[in-house]
Amino acid sequence: MKKIKFYFLSIFILFLIFELLSFASIKIIKNKVLLSNTFSQEYKPKIIENYSEFIPYSRNVINFSELNNYIVKNDNSFFYSVIRNFDNKNKNNILIQGDSWAEVANKKKIFSYLIKYSDKHNVGIINAGISSYSPSPMTSQLYILEKEFEIKPSIIIAIIDQTDIGDELYRYYTLEKNSFSPSLTKIQRKFYLESNEKFKKSNLFSLKLINFIYSYFLFQKEIYNNNSFNAAKIIFKKIKSKLFGVPLVLSPLKFGINEIEKNIFKSKLNNYINLAFQNSDLKRIYFVTHPHVKHLNKEFKTNVNTIIDEIINENKKKDIIHLDFEILMNSFDMKIFLKGDEFSHLTENAYANYYYPKIFNKIK
Repeated sequence: MKKIKFYFLSIFILFLIFELLSFASIKIIKNKVLLSNTFSQEYKPKIIENYSEFIPYSRNVINFSELNNYIVKNDNSFFYSVIRNFDNKNKNNILIQGDSWAEVANKKKIFSYLIKYSDKHNVGIINAGISSYSPSPMTSQLYILEKEFEIKPSIIIAIIDQTDIGDELYRYYTLEKNSFSPSLTKIQRKFYLESNEKFKKSNLFSLKLINFIYSYFLFQKEIYNNNSFNAAKIIFKKIKSKLFGVPLVLSPLKFGINEIEKNIFKSKLNNYINLAFQNSDLKRIYFVTHPHVKHLNKEFKTNVNTIIDEIINENKKKDIIHLDFEILMNSFDMKIFLKGDEFSHLTENAYANYYYPKIFNKIK
């Protein structure tokens, strides 16, 4: 009888521990996974709601307003910023696309520099940079800009950050059945919303966690064309990233990528190039890459600049130019990087006085 009581008590204590761990895990999942993937349900401007399946989000209404309230003129500002309007009378009409390295051009110092540049050289400039964008959402965004807003650039500055590899492999790698690469499908939205609703139900936290893990595996399996092996592989890579304390989007840089993964990224960038040159006004694309701190100290294995060079060589296009800061610069002052930022963003002064002037001085 004592043994039975002991076993029963041990099982009960283990159950309580598992239940507490499940409670903590669900709280983390809700705050760091579900919330970040379901909060952006509002699309601005309204015209792009029809394309919500093909873009992950527009600029965040609250954060973007607080950081850039001096240039928010209308709802369109949450999708792109006008430094100087596109016009046939301009010598060129330049569109900036990319992630946070492009969106940062909305900051006052950089914005002011671009206004002066556009006036001096008689060029139109529109900045469509949105944080965490990469070639797939950039492709969809470009399609919408041309189709709905009649924004047709003669020059594109496409800023490709090192994290774009991870974004394409882990964030935007979904089924592609359309010409402009859907980046966040209904499958994903459905999973995050349904998971959020299931967590609200009154039952054991351990059961909620087990159900979420199983649903997550089925979700990944569906994304990877019902391939269980690929689904398990991507989940393993996410777990490995957590164990080593490396953000998932940095893991391809830290651990390297295989040929299949490289080809996935190349196909996404080629989709972007093919769509861009459907615009007869387009003269040239400038791809811009910049090393992270850990590229400079040789900690990272993968560098996006080599992949860009491969794509340009394979396309054999003279109208695609790579502005590679590792080649443009003989040496780097570490003070240009934000201190303690593992994603190696630059300081606002560095963007305004070093990064953007260097890019625009190379524009022909």
